Amino acid sequence: MSDAENNEQRKEVQDDVDRLLDDVNSIDRIAAGKPDMTDLEVKVDEVRQDIADRAEHIKQEATEKVEELKQMAQDQISQNAPEVQRRLRETADDAKKEVVKQLNVAAETIRREAREANAGDDLKRNADDVAKGLEKAASYLGNRSVDEMGEDATRVVKNNPWRSVSVIFLIGLVIGMILRGDNK
Repeated sequence: MSDAENNEQRKEVQDDVDRLLDDVNSIDRIAAGKPDMTDLEVKVDEVRQDIADRAEHIKQEATEKVEELKQMAQDQISQNAPEVQRRLRETADDAKKEVVKQLNVAAETIRREAREANAGDDLKRNADDVAKGLEKAASYLGNRSVDEMGEDATRVVKNNPWRSVSVIFLIGLVIGMILRGDNK
């Protein structure tokens, strides 16, 4: 049902309700001037029942419309889910490529800075080890999909649950300390 049809139907219902209220008001005015109210009371009861019936009908139509809209929303979500997943994967892949690029740039910068600083052999060796670690991380990220990295993470957690819990606890502790600040 289109919005125009919904609006037209709402207008018709509102017109019906307005007419019924006018009838009730007319009956109330007539009743105020007549001593014998039996016929009038019957008419008032009929109008009230008609209003109640119409209100119930409106309620049922509204309930049906809500269910129809709910089903339409669910259908649309189901249709759009694959597209959303595709976009998320693309975004994750783009971010992964940028991280790989930054890791490689960082490794190159560390090596260059160590050479240009005329550092000792130990410092150059340590800088080279750090750079190799960054390049290894970049290689890992570059050669695996997001799904594969998720599987690897799951496998590590399953193989080392206590270590994983400890690392997560420590990360949470550090984040908590950073967020809390040093107020003491």
